[in-house]
Amino acid sequence: MAVYQGQELISDYLQIENFENELEQHEIENSVEVDSEEINKEELYKKLIECVNDKSERITINGKTYKRHNFLMVQIKKYRDYKCQFCSTTILKANRGYYIEACHIKPKAEGGKDRLDNILVLCPNCHKLFDYGKRTNQKKLKATYFVTINEKTYKASLK
Repeated sequence: MAVYQGQELISDYLQIENFENELEQHEIENSVEVDSEEINKEELYKKLIECVNDKSERITINGKTYKRHNFLMVQIKKYRDYKCQFCSTTILKANRGYYIEACHIKPKAEGGKDRLDNILVLCPNCHKLFDYGKRTNQKKLKATYFVTINEKTYKASLK
């Protein structure tokens, strides 16, 4: 990994993989939207727990196979109403869908898991703040995550 001015640079491969994951999540979101339109929060929560406990790498939806973690990210975004957990922003796209980003509290590169209690749903600005800001006082209490970033404290539900 290359370092520039003290920052680790993401390799071209990782940028391409992230882009491919975003495309796959978009495709999943569009194919699952119709199927899960009527599911209430409790049923969606149960589906999330089932997906987390599933150890397979791939999942099949409407006859097409996807990476399981992309399906999980789509479901977490939906479960959390496509709303930033730090600033409550929702971004409505031209196609009437929503744009929001999934963010690992503990990065996968450090052993973080694709689990509801390790994923925050953040707008692009808060996601970059989380990734690049000075984080202090991180703690999880029951189903709530607290973190201070650049001297401002944020609180997010992990359930």
